[in-house]
Amino acid sequence: MTRTKVGSDEEPAYLAARREEAGRFRDAGDHLWLFRHETIRGVFLEFRESGDARRLAGLDPAAELWAEVELG
Repeated sequence: MTRTKVGSDEEPAYLAARREEAGRFRDAGDHLWLFRHETIRGVFLEFRESGDARRLAGLDPAAELWAEVELG
């Protein structure tokens, strides 16, 4: 999970880069989730979801890895 703040002049390039990245994730069978803050302009949360945490960690060695907990 990454929280990012971008200036209004940077937002179009930021979103274009996330779209490109999302396409690469889709091609690999993974998913990039992007959420925009409702009240703070330019603040986004990114979540990268993968069935292979080791591969995902290879894309971003500094990333925190989380695993779903099955609740039944």
